[in-house]
Amino acid sequence: MEDSKYNRRDQDRYQREITAQYFLKKHSMRYQDCTVADISRTGAKVKLPGYEKPPAGSIILLEIIAAPDGDQINIAGVIKWHVQQGSGTLCGVQFNQRLSANIYAKI
Repeated sequence: MEDSKYNRRDQDRYQREITAQYFLKKHSMRYQDCTVADISRTGAKVKLPGYEKPPAGSIILLEIIAAPDGDQINIAGVIKWHVQQGSGTLCGVQFNQRLSANIYAKI
């Protein structure tokens, strides 16, 4: 993380419904659809298909297409927790690097 003095829980977290794709290292064969339910500069809550049950510590790669310009934003992170919710699995993801203000504004 860029700045060890900030508290990740103090970061603004915005509830969004962003269509994205994910890849779980050592678990996935290809990128698959997911939904980013909320996001901050340091992490996100991501809804995966219900059959996914990634253990804490799993590496996840997210691809988000930023509207309206269509830029592809790639974010790497670590699964911190997961819980079944309805037909999906909610995961807490901590990003490997804090998103820059410029990238965050595009999302």
